[in-house]
Amino acid sequence: MKVCAVDQGGPLDRVSNLDCFWMASDPVFPDSIFKRMDFRRGAPGRYYSLQLYSMSFGGNSNTVTNFRRFDGNYDAFHNEMKRPDILFEYKEPSSLIQSNHWYNIEIRIQQGRIQYMQDGKVLVDYVDSTPLKKGWFGIRTNENHLRVRNFFAYQL
Repeated sequence: MKVCAVDQGGPLDRVSNLDCFWMASDPVFPDSIFKRMDFRRGAPGRYYSLQLYSMSFGGNSNTVTNFRRFDGNYDAFHNEMKRPDILFEYKEPSSLIQSNHWYNIEIRIQQGRIQYMQDGKVLVDYVDSTPLKKGWFGIRTNENHLRVRNFFAYQL
């Protein structure tokens, strides 16, 4: 897919982040990720109730890009305030989303191996010994003017 965070002086223009998540499911309601959507309401901390892989491509006041695997154990997070482990993290400016640049984002999943690429550069190359095998894909952003085009999903 191609994505661009827009900042061209418009009233809603702002560059913040691009969060992609995939293989997302709710372990409490495995047949419907939407059963607890009122509970989650877009609040990032409540996403810990889901099982998923997440890549947060940060920018502006979000000064980090990171990759995590959520295990769906919200009670552990809520009671211990423990976030899912960060498996990859980048803080250098070249790894943060810049305004008005069209990024080519590619996510590959094959036999437990996950690769996340940005403009042809591999940022994540992770092999999961107990991989998530099915679920939803989503894009989440916060106070950000984001354009998305050429989204395709293929089975390898």
